[in-house]
Amino acid sequence: MKHLAGSLFAILALCIILSFVVSSSDNQNGFSNKTSATAAVIGTKNTDLKEFVNKALDYAIENGKEKALFVFNDVNGPFTKDGLYIFAYDYEGNTLAQPYQPSYIGTNRLNHLDSSLFRSVEGLRDIADNGAGFITYSTENPKDDFKEEEKISYVTDVDGSWFLGAGRYTNNTIKKSFTTANTDLQKDIDIIAKNATTQLSSIDNGLKGTSEVLSVTGLTGNSADAALKKLSETTPYSIDCITIANNGTIMAAEPPQYSSVIGQNIADQDHIKKLFETETPQMSDLIETVEGVDAIDNAYPVFNRNGEIIGATTLLLNSDPFFSDIVNSTGSDLIAATVIQKDGTIIYDSDKKQIGENSVNSLLFKDFPSLESIIKRIMSEKTGSGSYIFIRGSTPDPQNQYSQSDDIVKKAAAWTTIGLYGNDWKILINKII
Repeated sequence: MKHLAGSLFAILALCIILSFVVSSSDNQNGFSNKTSATAAVIGTKNTDLKEFVNKALDYAIENGKEKALFVFNDVNGPFTKDGLYIFAYDYEGNTLAQPYQPSYIGTNRLNHLDSSLFRSVEGLRDIADNGAGFITYSTENPKDDFKEEEKISYVTDVDGSWFLGAGRYTNNTIKKSFTTANTDLQKDIDIIAKNATTQLSSIDNGLKGTSEVLSVTGLTGNSADAALKKLSETTPYSIDCITIANNGTIMAAEPPQYSSVIGQNIADQDHIKKLFETETPQMSDLIETVEGVDAIDNAYPVFNRNGEIIGATTLLLNSDPFFSDIVNSTGSDLIAATVIQKDGTIIYDSDKKQIGENSVNSLLFKDFPSLESIIKRIMSEKTGSGSYIFIRGSTPDPQNQYSQSDDIVKKAAAWTTIGLYGNDWKILINKII
C-alpha cells in the first residue's frame, strides 16, 4: 500500500470552516488589478469588494499617502460609492480615513470594542499585518443612522506603516449569539465523540477477539477464514479483513472477492512496520490500499501460545461512510464537519473538494486569516471552540477569484480528538451564526 499524498484545510475551511491557512498579499496570487482608482467598478460580490480595496491600494501607492487620504476622506469622491467607502489606520490604531465620521480622524481606536466585545480595529490591523484578508465585526452604519450592524470587510497593508480597507454591511442581525451557537455545537460534538468512541471500541474488541482465535488456528485455513469472515460481517464499515505473516505477506482475506490480495507484501506500510517493531496494535492514516480504495487500516498482532508474535490481522475501514454516519448521528442538518489527521490532511469533509487538502497550508482558504488561528488551535488543543469567517457553502478556486461565493459568513466551530492505538483524528464541526 502507498500513503495517500495529502496536498490542506484547509482548512476550516475551519475553517476552517472550516478553514488551514496562508495569509499573503494579493500581488502574490495574481489577484491585483493595476488599473486607475478613479475607474473603480464597485459590484455586489465580495470579489468586487476585494477589487475595490485593491484599486484604493493602487491609488495610494501611485499618488502617495497624503493625496490618497485626502481622496479617501471625501464623501463625494471616487471611493465612497454604492454603500462602500475606504477606511484607513496606521499600525498604532490611529484613524487616518473615515469619510462619514470625520471626528474619528486622528483618534486612536485600537482598543475599541464592538457590541460582541471584539476589538475590531485590532483585528483589522492583525490581518493587514499578515498581508490581506476578510474579517467580520460590528460597527456603525452611516447609511442607517449609524446603528451598529454586522460588516464584512477586506483589508490590506499599504507600505508597512498603514493599512486600508472597505466593507459591506450585511443589513441583518445574527440570529443566534456565539454563546448559544457554541453551546449547541458542544452538545453535537459530544454526541459525535461518544458515537465515534463506541465504533472504535467495537473495532478494537473485534480485532482482539479475532487475534485470540488466530493464535490457536494459525493465519490460514478454514478456521482462520471463518474468523476473518465473522469479523468482516459483524463490523460496520469493514471493507475486508486479512492476516499477515511476520514478513508482511498477506496470507488470507475475507470476503472472497478480495482474495486477489493474498500473496502481496505490505511490509513497507508505516503502521505495519510499527506493529512488528512494537508488537502493539496500530491504526494507519488514510492510505491508498492494494484493494484499490482509500481507507484506514486497523492492525492487531497475533501471538502463539508461547507469547511469540506470528503475524497480524487487520480490518480495513471504509472511512467516508464511517465519518458520515458519525457526524449525522447528531440529527442536525445545519452543521458541517471536517476530519483531520495528525499531519494536517483532511480525510473527510462535508465539502468533498477539501478532502486531501492540508489544513495547515492550503491555498483554498486564502484571504481568511481567522481560519489560520482556528486551525492552529485545532492541531494543538484536544478540544475547543471558536469562530471564523469563510464562504457559506462552496470551495473557492485559488486560481480563479471569480469562483468565490458572494456570501461570506461567520461560523461557530467546535472540535474534539478521537482515535485508536495512539493515532488521533481531529473532528471539527461548524455552523453559520
